[in-house]
Amino acid sequence: MPVHAVPGGWRWGKSGKVFKTKAGAERQARAIYSSGWTEDGSPRPKKRAELHRALSPPRRAEGRYVRDLVSVMQRVHEGVFEVVRREWPAPESRRDKDEDAFGLPFRSRLFKYIDREVGRAHDRMSDEVEAKGGAAARALGISPQAAGLGGIVAGARAANVDLIQNAAVSFVDDVRKVLDESDGLRHEAIAKLLEERAGVSRRRAELIARDQTAKLAGSLNHARQKAAGITSFTWSTSNDERVRESHAELEGEQCEYDDPPEVDGEPTLPTESVNCRCVAIPVIDFGDDEEADDDVT
Repeated sequence: MPVHAVPGGWRWGKSGKVFKTKAGAERQARAIYSSGWTEDGSPRPKKRAELHRALSPPRRAEGRYVRDLVSVMQRVHEGVFEVVRREWPAPESRRDKDEDAFGLPFRSRLFKYIDREVGRAHDRMSDEVEAKGGAAARALGISPQAAGLGGIVAGARAANVDLIQNAAVSFVDDVRKVLDESDGLRHEAIAKLLEERAGVSRRRAELIARDQTAKLAGSLNHARQKAAGITSFTWSTSNDERVRESHAELEGEQCEYDDPPEVDGEPTLPTESVNCRCVAIPVIDFGDDEEADDDVT
């Protein structure tokens, strides 16, 4: 086994976890090899599928985040429709409104609500994503902690709030457009158009939730691997009918963090594309026995 002495204890390879005893490092190395890794540090197909599940975001967290963001958007819809019922009671009265019912005061209240509720929902989701990703990292002999993880989570939180705020503004603009173009339409026809726009808005919130959960898990995974000195990864897809062709072509390919593969013309890491469910599985440099013998004293 390529186990050697390092400051603070013993380690297998060049990027494994440091153990206090040589026996501990050897046990970890045996577990790594026997659980599906090849001598060059890349996972076998069965192991790749197992690691894909381990490094993917927790389904429970993703499902709850979808429900949370859809619920937030539903509340936005209710608030907008309440304004519509109050301010646009009949077609003939709509032209008499001098003030913008969806102006700054309304949007300020809307943004405060979204900031609070999406922030809370993201905190719950990110806690579970961090916990699952940390457990996977420990199983790989990688530290679950790395510089900058807190910044990644905080940045994702702010981005998620912005995405939902933008989605809410788009919905308000869609409602305004329906109302402005509804002269001559019956109330039932207007209501149907508004509900159609609400359906589009709900689906957008669901897409944001799924996409952003995967992106957070992927970003934390990448950061942990790079902090551990890992430079290469195996591209792993979900291996189902939903995988886009450009990603399916990368299944099982070894890639470099410093030189990511081009996907649809852009250098891309797993999860960076919209709604990407791919995973970066680390290619671990176990070192070689000759180096290990030189290091052991």
